[in-house]
Amino acid sequence: MLIVEYDLERGSVWVPHPLSLAKLQILCAELGWPAPQKLAEHPPRYQRGMISSALIAWVES
Repeated sequence: MLIVEYDLERGSVWVPHPLSLAKLQILCAELGWPAPQKLAEHPPRYQRGMISSALIAWVES
């Protein structure tokens, strides 16, 4: 699963429910999912913080 999201803790009018990488890590742990691996980040044009991408990969055994 690929997640691309603003790496922010507080929302704004334009990004009301951001999901920071730290919160994504906690959420994945609570769900029993693999830990997300940060792929890249890019500065946004209009918001503070960064836009981050993370990969959540399930490995079949």
